[in-house]
Amino acid sequence: MNEFSYADAFAMFAAIGILAALLSPFYPRSLEQGAEEQGEDETGLQAAYDYQLQTEEGEPYRAVKIEAPAQDD
Repeated sequence: MNEFSYADAFAMFAAIGILAALLSPFYPRSLEQGAEEQGEDETGLQAAYDYQLQTEEGEPYRAVKIEAPAQDD
């Protein structure tokens, strides 16, 4: 009976994972080139600041402090 044991299967799985990890730094370069051609969407804090809601004057909205109603005794 020539079957793979769990140890053999794990060793093969680990070897494939290590090979993929070694080759992965070369893969994103092709993605970056494609993104430059299509144009990138802005993300992160700067994009959130750039696209926030604005008033009629073009200024960003400010938080409005809501006061609790006065209690009459």
